[in-house]
Amino acid sequence: MAKIVYACGDSRSEKRAQVSLEKVGDVQVSLKTIERVSHDVGAEMKALRDCAPSRLPRSLVPPPPAAPPKLAVVMVDGGRMMTRQPGKGPGVHEQAWRETKNASFESMTHHTFDVDLQPILPACFQEPQHVAEIVGTAALNVPTPNIAKKKSIRDEDASPRPVRLLRTCLSSLVNSSLFGVQMNREARRRCFPKAAAKAFLGDGLAWNWTLWKKYFPTFEPILDFMHAIEYVFAAAVVMHAGQDAAAWACYLKWAQQCWSGDVGKVIPELLAWLKLKDIDPNAPLRWSHW
Repeated sequence: MAKIVYACGDSRSEKRAQVSLEKVGDVQVSLKTIERVSHDVGAEMKALRDCAPSRLPRSLVPPPPAAPPKLAVVMVDGGRMMTRQPGKGPGVHEQAWRETKNASFESMTHHTFDVDLQPILPACFQEPQHVAEIVGTAALNVPTPNIAKKKSIRDEDASPRPVRLLRTCLSSLVNSSLFGVQMNREARRRCFPKAAAKAFLGDGLAWNWTLWKKYFPTFEPILDFMHAIEYVFAAAVVMHAGQDAAAWACYLKWAQQCWSGDVGKVIPELLAWLKLKDIDPNAPLRWSHW
């Protein structure tokens, strides 16, 4: 059953799962068996995700961890997937894109240090072409810097970065309010609120931080740095339109400040520019502003 569920979850179709099971796993099963097993196990996993432990059969309630993790990390993000309306017979009916909600719960090793292990913005975020690829735009016309790799504390310590020990995941098509309930239940099941160190990672979507405020307020909030890079680069280009060198210098300054945790130095500059252009910072922006 474990092989069937894994193959079906890792494949695009039950037919491909059947081929993988036969060629790699040396297991010969019919398509109907694959469908039945995956649906049955999926229903059990759905019940585990959606129901409070007190309402579940004892056989479905996983045992609690022996101890809280030293470092508990919650990551959340939204996505898109194509869906179809079920219960309408063979074929695809009412095909549509819908938003998925996804969360990862990771127990990790934990280390603390008296100094910042990497105070300087990583070299990859100082390369014009690489930054342009992240943002999805043309690279600015500036020289590519020759950045020499500097020896850091990380090179002298074999294990400063957290190492993932255990990960469980949630995915759902429910709205963010219900997904927050699911996330809170899974975090408590994993004893995350009792962890010595806690972190919550998300992008700029408002619902991510609504869930953080409601269910994970004691977790250190961390913005996905790739999203910060995208926005400060776009803002620098807008503020220095047609001046690639000035825009790049502005981006590098802001990116370094964000990397160092000095976001409080970036936001006032942005607000000052909006005020100069007589743009309400709380109003939706239009291309005419630029």
